[in-house]
Amino acid sequence: MRIGDREGDATARVVEADTPEDALARRLVLAKYCAGEVLRDTDGLAGWGATALPVAFDLGPWVLPQV
Repeated sequence: MRIGDREGDATARVVEADTPEDALARRLVLAKYCAGEVLRDTDGLAGWGATALPVAFDLGPWVLPQV
């Protein structure tokens, strides 16, 4: 995986449903894409936030770029 100018190993995994990690992932994604908007049950993002499949990336060792 590459983030900016850093590279490293990562393993993707589906976040287990109904866990604290699942709830956190959903809150963070909705906060990012809703930017403080009040969500109603009819909003597409509210439904998406409740039904999307969260995926986490577990990071391994990373290497700093050589200068």
